[in-house]
Amino acid sequence: MVIFSEFGLRAELAEAVVFPELIRYSALQDFIETTAVKVLYLQGGTRGADFSIGRFQMKPSFAEALERDWMQTALRHEYELYFDLADNVYARRTRIRRLDAPEWQRIYLALFLKLLYHRFPELADKETIEQVRFCATAYNASFRDSYETIRAMSDRRFFHTDFMPTAGTVYYSYSDIAVSYYKSTHGDRIW
Repeated sequence: MVIFSEFGLRAELAEAVVFPELIRYSALQDFIETTAVKVLYLQGGTRGADFSIGRFQMKPSFAEALERDWMQTALRHEYELYFDLADNVYARRTRIRRLDAPEWQRIYLALFLKLLYHRFPELADKETIEQVRFCATAYNASFRDSYETIRAMSDRRFFHTDFMPTAGTVYYSYSDIAVSYYKSTHGDRIW
């Protein structure tokens, strides 16, 4: 995809990172959550609502953190991409519109990956599968954690595909799903 190449990223990596979210995605659930977020997040920020929305299941708090981190790097000048970090209705409305737009979800995903490689330059030297595993874990857990913490979380099973978890819910490792998808579509090909 063009967006990822513009940021010097591999689309194959981005696809694998969000693939588990595509499995769980439900248009009806997304409609309900997006409607709630549009009202509650606009009024109260992430304290009002912080539901995952869109095909890539991004939360407003994720977008806020990405925007803040992005604006603290020189990358913002290199790519001429700037964000309004104010905590007001206007900035929140703009953010929700972005999260609701597929193109902007891809841009946020590209920013996420670019920030990860910027923060952890050693990641680029890892084997392809390890990069997929690390990026997927950071996407699903917390990209602001330390390198060691993210790696340690990579095989933890806290991802599920149920609408609402129950006692019978089966939990999976998010990164295992991402790696499996990558291997099935791209093999062990090195970039």
